[in-house]
Amino acid sequence: MSLVFSLPTLLILGFIIYEDFKFRAVTWYLFPLLAVIILIENVVVYTSAMPLQIFIINFLFIAIQLMAVTLYLSIKNKKWIWIWEQYLGLGDILFLLVLCLFFSPLNLIVFYIGSLVLTVVAVLLLRGAYPSFAIIPLAGLQSAFLAALIIFNLLISPTNYKVDPDITFLF
Repeated sequence: MSLVFSLPTLLILGFIIYEDFKFRAVTWYLFPLLAVIILIENVVVYTSAMPLQIFIINFLFIAIQLMAVTLYLSIKNKKWIWIWEQYLGLGDILFLLVLCLFFSPLNLIVFYIGSLVLTVVAVLLLRGAYPSFAIIPLAGLQSAFLAALIIFNLLISPTNYKVDPDITFLF
């Protein structure tokens, strides 16, 4: 990620983190703004828009995850449950859709699983320190992890997260 696009991305991620922790809600227009910055970076820096096929693969991965959680909660509660009504906020879902533009499929899966594991650890630590900490700011925490990844990318190890790593050496 280039510095020109990293700074506005980090600024927007900072707003998402602040709003999600402070208000437990995020202003909806931050997500399309973040998506536009990512799309412009794809065209300017990588000289092409992310292929639609990659976005669709990422979108399907997220959609299947959300449907599986919806189905699981519906079976568990013995009635149909829409996860965005009680369990996930619209901001959480919009952030996951923006991630579909940022990562290649394998990198999205690694970030998604890693950020969920780190979210569980962070929430357990926060609940230990603040017993009244009840609502999980998922978009805020995932934004913090993405911001840390971008900063790490800028300072230590430049990596293109739009291309899957070559893992053929494992086979």
